[in-house]
Amino acid sequence: MKNIRQRVDGRWEWRKMTNGVRQAIIKPTQRELIAALRRLKQDKYIYASSNSVRRYTLIDWCYYWADTYKNNNRIKARTINEIKRYFKNHIDNTEIAKIYINSLTTDMLQNFFNKMKPSRTKELVILYVKAALKKAKGLNLIKQDLFEEFVADAKQSNIDPPFTYDEQVRILEALKGKPIEHVIMFYLLTGVRKNERPQTKDELLKALDCENNLLKIKCEKKRFNKTVYRYIDLSPAATKYIESHANEICKLSSGQVYKQFMKLLNTLNIKGKLHTLRHTFTTNHWYLGNPDKLISSWLGHETVDLTQKVYIFIDRTIKKEKILNLYGELYYLFK
Repeated sequence: MKNIRQRVDGRWEWRKMTNGVRQAIIKPTQRELIAALRRLKQDKYIYASSNSVRRYTLIDWCYYWADTYKNNNRIKARTINEIKRYFKNHIDNTEIAKIYINSLTTDMLQNFFNKMKPSRTKELVILYVKAALKKAKGLNLIKQDLFEEFVADAKQSNIDPPFTYDEQVRILEALKGKPIEHVIMFYLLTGVRKNERPQTKDELLKALDCENNLLKIKCEKKRFNKTVYRYIDLSPAATKYIESHANEICKLSSGQVYKQFMKLLNTLNIKGKLHTLRHTFTTNHWYLGNPDKLISSWLGHETVDLTQKVYIFIDRTIKKEKILNLYGELYYLFK
């Protein structure tokens, strides 16, 4: 959260200068200070005085909304920072960013977003701006729902097809000797989300049950505000592979892995991303004949329907015999 510092006397302070007026909150602990900031709604920090509403520009309000109303124990700091990056990259330094929210109109928003090319990124920027302005309306900072008459683009497909068999062959060949070789293989053998990969060798080895050939994964999403774990079945060969290459699997950060993998895909002229490996894992296992419900449990999906509709693809280039030939004994087979 911005503008927070620890004072010399040990207390924590939030301080901000707005239009020549200094605003400040001081609390004994950082936790109490953050809690106080989150409770801000229609008090003096939303209102410049008892008679006039404080005027926020669009970009100021978007950042304030992210820091104050999205920042709670249900959402990770990483997600908050990602939302703010969307604001920084696509709203900040534009003309509409400087307009006060109580002066905004639907036409202004429509014209601004019409200039952006249809994409998943555009959908997310609109989603976050819409949520921020909805909160502003709830706090009576603006009078109307500016998105009520807004016309959005046709929804972009967010479904990634898996890598074809030939693409998998080319990727595995190109990975040989690369720093990300064993990380990418780990994703292909486990289907975990990019941020679910254990961060250290010790953490990975602790999660690996070599006796029962299982991998215990801490799910990215919590349920009922509690940490949830799931288990992924591995073949004995895959267990040995992960154990042998644990250091290489955990050595690089997610950002480093992403950059190197995207560079490799660009070199090979193959479309995809890290998440495509998860779809590839799923489709490969489906062609191997593993039950849908079992695959769904490995992925951590709440319903088999999600696995079937979004993650399993009919790809006639993929055959059971081809997968077994390409990966040997590394893939798990249900018996």
